[in-house]
Amino acid sequence: MGANNIEIDPVKERVKNYWSSSSKYYDQSPGLNSEEEKACWKKELGKVIGEEKKDILDVGTGTGFIASLLAELGHNVTGVDFSKDMLAVAKEKTKRLNLSIKLMECDAENLPFDENIFDCVICRYLLWTLPNPEKAIMGWIKATKPGGKIIIIDGEWAPKNAAQKLSRKMLALHQFLRYGANFSKTHYSKSLRERIPNGDGVSSKKIVEYLSEFEVKDIKIIDLRHIRKVQKKHLSWHLRYSYDRPTHLVYGTVK
Repeated sequence: MGANNIEIDPVKERVKNYWSSSSKYYDQSPGLNSEEEKACWKKELGKVIGEEKKDILDVGTGTGFIASLLAELGHNVTGVDFSKDMLAVAKEKTKRLNLSIKLMECDAENLPFDENIFDCVICRYLLWTLPNPEKAIMGWIKATKPGGKIIIIDGEWAPKNAAQKLSRKMLALHQFLRYGANFSKTHYSKSLRERIPNGDGVSSKKIVEYLSEFEVKDIKIIDLRHIRKVQKKHLSWHLRYSYDRPTHLVYGTVK
């Protein structure tokens, strides 16, 4: 075990390097982070979490997108990530927005927290990246108070047709030309996808199975196609298909 509860693992290192390399342009992806999109996310989060102030853990916080929205909604937020580069962006964003968010470097599969201390644990676009998703979810549940909520936001990312495959290449080219991103590393390699259980994304059905395995109750699914629609609204046609993926918010209550 390394410092800050970060396990030294070859697959995790490849995943971390991928996300660290994308930290500089992650928030600049075309169609993302508009005020309209943020309002949609706040609406969905508010419906699930409620208006009462809560202690929330955002696992795999990345650049702090969800953490920032939750803080703006008035919650006490802790954000964790194993990429120092992602956290650096999150810290800058937190400062710029004048928000109070505790940011920590740690492994989503090896949380350093005591049991039963958060009212809610949330992650967005994290579960599909994990080598050991069951281990991670078990840790998230342990950190959540009885009666608290687990919220998992994810999607199915593999291109389903020729148009989506072409659009993904066009998005990679856009990131290369505008931000200098390594054209060959704007998506997970085939070899890396094969080393993680959900390398092509994770369906809402699969998330329900994971949560049910740990006896999370009252599990519900919210289809997020309306948010994808907002994201695509101002994109040119050749990029639009890159955002045409099933995405969902799945949540339940810890026993």
